[in-house]
Amino acid sequence: MELNEFKAKLKSKSIAGAYLFVGEEEYLKRYYLNELRNACDIDEAFDAFNHAVFDSTVADRAAVLEAISSPPMMSDYKLVEWRYAKIGTGRGEITKEALAELAKAASDTGYTVFTVMISDEDFDLGTEKRPSKALTALSKDFAVLRFDKSTDAQLMSWIKRHFDTVGIEISRSAAEEMILRVGHSMDNLKGEIDKLTALLFAREKRRLEVDEVREVCSTNIESDAFALQNALSERNKKLAFTALSD
Repeated sequence: MELNEFKAKLKSKSIAGAYLFVGEEEYLKRYYLNELRNACDIDEAFDAFNHAVFDSTVADRAAVLEAISSPPMMSDYKLVEWRYAKIGTGRGEITKEALAELAKAASDTGYTVFTVMISDEDFDLGTEKRPSKALTALSKDFAVLRFDKSTDAQLMSWIKRHFDTVGIEISRSAAEEMILRVGHSMDNLKGEIDKLTALLFAREKRRLEVDEVREVCSTNIESDAFALQNALSERNKKLAFTALSD
């Protein structure tokens, strides 16, 4: 599912069904999971009946199915979240076939919003153009939302928006330096944005320059767990040797 399509569903609140959140960018997965949660508009008084959370790599399949199947109370939707699910054949893990059955059960109700967030480095996603067989199979029953690492241009716009909201101007060179030093993780960048914001407020400044970034931001060495595999599947020799070097 394209992100714009998902946003349209959130706006119209036509959200019943099963959603699979995958990819390396944990910040965006949490952000849009929260947006989906808000769209369900669950009354706090009935939260215990209409919102079930399984917050671990493994979960009791029968318990998840029961949460999916039971109807909501005084609400249009019931939200069932399974965060950090691990797909496999080990003890307590769930197979992709069993997960697909849970997705079908949610879709059949017409009122359940079933969300699964996978944060397992061992789960092969493939590439955006050539998704893995496992992800392709799951996409038959889930609306798959893929959050890969953002490009430098996307991150620079995102960084600027964060500083704009607090009235701080950031130079292009400062944004580039942040990405160079901190990396592409939005979680890491958000922490450094907060540090820099506090620094500039303390100094009564409203423009961020490279010097403040170098003074405050922590450095981080990045490595893509699937870079070599992806480079080989794309038959890109240059990227393969770069990944091997990393």
